[in-house]
Amino acid sequence: MVISELKKSIQLELVRLQIHPVNLDVVSEENGQALLRGSLLTFWKVPKTVDSASFLQLLTTLADNLGPEATMNAFAASVAAEATK
Repeated sequence: MVISELKKSIQLELVRLQIHPVNLDVVSEENGQALLRGSLLTFWKVPKTVDSASFLQLLTTLADNLGPEATMNAFAASVAAEATK
C-alpha cells in the first residue's frame, strides 16, 4: 500500500500539534479527499471527509503543541467559515 504524501503530511502535522492518532487520524487519502477517524470527531461538528490540501493548510497555520481542543476548535471554525461562503 502506498501512503500518499498528503496523508503523511497531515499525520505529521497532527503529531506536531500533539494529537494522538486515536483522537484524530487520516484513514485514507485519495482524489484530494482525506477520510478522518478518531474520538474527537464525536465531540465537534466537523465532517469526516475533508479536502486534503485545505485541511493540511489549516494545520500548518496552527502553533506547535497546540493540543486537541484548540486544534479541533480551529478546525470547526474553518468548517463554519467555509459554510458561510
